[in-house]
Amino acid sequence: MMDHRSASLAALIAAYDGEALFRPSSADRFIGCPGSVRLIAKIPRSFTVTPWQAEGTAAHQIAEAALRSEHALEEWVDRTVKVGHIQVPIDEAFVTQVSAYLETVSSHWRPTTWQHIEYKLSLSNLDPADPLLAQNRGTADCVQVDYAQRRLAIFDLKFGRGVMVDPRSPQLKNYALMALYSFPPPPSGWDRVELHIEQPRAQDPAQRRKSVVYDPNELLIDFVGEVISAMEAALEPDPPLNPGARCRWCPAASICPALRDAALDFQGQSSQRFTAGTALGALPDQVFVGTLEQPRPMVAYPPGKVAILQEPTTLTSTELATILSRRHLWDTWITACEHRAVALLETGTEVPGWVLVRRTTRRRWKDPDKVPEVLGHAGVNGVYAPAKLKSPSQMEKGLTQAQKDLLATLVERPPGAVLLVPADSTKAALPLALGPIENDD
Repeated sequence: MMDHRSASLAALIAAYDGEALFRPSSADRFIGCPGSVRLIAKIPRSFTVTPWQAEGTAAHQIAEAALRSEHALEEWVDRTVKVGHIQVPIDEAFVTQVSAYLETVSSHWRPTTWQHIEYKLSLSNLDPADPLLAQNRGTADCVQVDYAQRRLAIFDLKFGRGVMVDPRSPQLKNYALMALYSFPPPPSGWDRVELHIEQPRAQDPAQRRKSVVYDPNELLIDFVGEVISAMEAALEPDPPLNPGARCRWCPAASICPALRDAALDFQGQSSQRFTAGTALGALPDQVFVGTLEQPRPMVAYPPGKVAILQEPTTLTSTELATILSRRHLWDTWITACEHRAVALLETGTEVPGWVLVRRTTRRRWKDPDKVPEVLGHAGVNGVYAPAKLKSPSQMEKGLTQAQKDLLATLVERPPGAVLLVPADSTKAALPLALGPIENDD
């Protein structure tokens, strides 16, 4: 007969359908909010790829091919990489950004270094008999193992532009912890663990290349306990939910009662404790928006029936500070609701008052290699600008109508990203039950 821990773990593994329960990329979330693991199990599995995820995946594929000496970086210029249903165009800037990561990796390589690319790591080596530890796993972009220097190094490529990642983050420390248990130590033990992040698209140059060095004992003594305690807490019957900045990336944000309460508790007066078993209550019946003349409603409403947006000039400095400090929670919850509405519309469920439309995209050449020959025969000169094929818009300037008609046969306009807009939008609504979204923008 299975004990509670085993039964809980088996149920979660089945709900996650093969996906790891405790991925390093979600370490900040499951450590800070153990209840999120069980809450995520309540939602349908979704594998929709966003344009931003597709770009990151394409960058990792190009970096992997270069590190394995399968393809030189310059071979990717003016090509596309297909990620799911999305075609990611690769230009010189894209390749230059990937090359910055390769430079970081190569600068730390030594003749005594063993280098592992896209390497699968896990905590299972800590205790192979414990199935829970096997659920803490992930694939590291690059791991360097140097027994001569007693050095382990983790290299992580982040291709996002806006959210900066700290090498001291739980994600990178989780990778380092798994590496420490995956590679047998040298006779005198590991001297240091290096964590390197390359984020080439960061606006601030100081954020593009970041590193930190740890004494292995800091991870093996302190951090491993923090990780395992969080994993054990997630298996409890009713683990706690703790909303915070981590909610932005949580798949269960749209159904999280703690996040909704924090988002609707505009003045920070709620003291309710939320767990993964807390029922998601009804939304307030209405929202009262205060004015200078009437900052609060004249009628007393039962708690939870009305959300009060008080006139800002009547708020105290403490109330203002509370509201401003919770802004990220409101943004996170609204964004999660938008994603949920899109998912429902894509599967054919009506969301009253809202529809999906296509974002307008730029035209592109169907087959760039054919353009110079076809237009050249039609008397069109100067198809390169310079050493690079002009865009359709650049090319058609000054052409005759016959030449424009010919150009049109070489051009296509890819489907744009799906946007959620009010139903009275001027754009034509897409049909319900779209199925997989063609998202090439």
